[in-house]
Amino acid sequence: MNIIEVTNKNEDYKIYITNKKEKIIDILKNYISLKNNSYVIIDKNVYENHMKSLSNMAKEISSNKILVLSIDEKRKNYSTIEKIYKFLIDNNCKREGILISIGGGVLGDLVGMAASTYMRGIKYINIPTTVISQSDSSIGGKVGYNFDNIKNAIGAFYNPSMAVINVNFLNTLKDEQYINGLGEIIKYSFLDNKHNLLEYLVENREKIKNRDEDILSNILKICLLIKKDYVQKDFKDGGIRNSLNLGHTIGHGIEVIKNYEILHGEAVALGLLCALKLSSKKFGLSLEFYYKAKELMEYFNLKTSIDFKDFNILIEKIKKDKKNDNKIRFVLLKNIGEPIVKVSITEEEIVDVIKETIKENE
Repeated sequence: MNIIEVTNKNEDYKIYITNKKEKIIDILKNYISLKNNSYVIIDKNVYENHMKSLSNMAKEISSNKILVLSIDEKRKNYSTIEKIYKFLIDNNCKREGILISIGGGVLGDLVGMAASTYMRGIKYINIPTTVISQSDSSIGGKVGYNFDNIKNAIGAFYNPSMAVINVNFLNTLKDEQYINGLGEIIKYSFLDNKHNLLEYLVENREKIKNRDEDILSNILKICLLIKKDYVQKDFKDGGIRNSLNLGHTIGHGIEVIKNYEILHGEAVALGLLCALKLSSKKFGLSLEFYYKAKELMEYFNLKTSIDFKDFNILIEKIKKDKKNDNKIRFVLLKNIGEPIVKVSITEEEIVDVIKETIKENE
């Protein structure tokens, strides 16, 4: 088992990475001292795939206080938050209560948001079950929900008390969900100049495709170490932490205009291709990196092109990105592992790079 400690000004927390499900119970029992003090919220798909082990775990730590929710990006809204509040109130959850999220990144964001606001803040634990949530969103403290067709428009910075990552959960992901998560991992490989993650992905791509647990555990550890470094330097995301949004400016726009039919990791990967092309034009980044990213995406069956019918709508959605001021701001690369944040990009440059890079030929 690997343990990563994240340090921040308010309270440090640990990330546990294991490939043994029984370890989850041991870790939680060591942290939760009162049996009736925890409240488990589980993604419906995860619960159906792992019903026996999750039922046993929930009984060990929380009696029968379990809420099972159907979750996807379209349900990342205040209506779902209300269901969590009602569950907590109906079960008489007090300030010493601990919320436990078992699911993907959407559920983790919603549970974290509920925890940050219920009774002005209670503890929560993240047990992520998807590639994206295990490699990225389960740590860092960003919680929230979508509003008015804007991704994560309402939210807060609120750290989990711990994150427990078990790679066994990835075995039951549908192919599209597993592949989707690899888009976010490819993004991380371009923010790294310490662990040689890009080369590791290339060298182990067949094992990654076959969901080799040892390889995946190592990749998750590297991604989390990269994110930890950025988060500890800039928790409130005012500067260098923006780097983690490489590929996200166009990616988020694609998600919204496609009504979330394009999954997050897929959209980020498409945005990454555009960012790499822009980095080449503006900062001389070698096009070798663009072709490496595209080759990896094609190998993993990620989309490398998409149809666009109205660029005006896409630009309007991109303008609503939280990182913008009076200009559209991108994260680009001077070199691998050397991001440049808050780069001003014009609407014309965005349209041109999309047409050149990811727009399907008509």
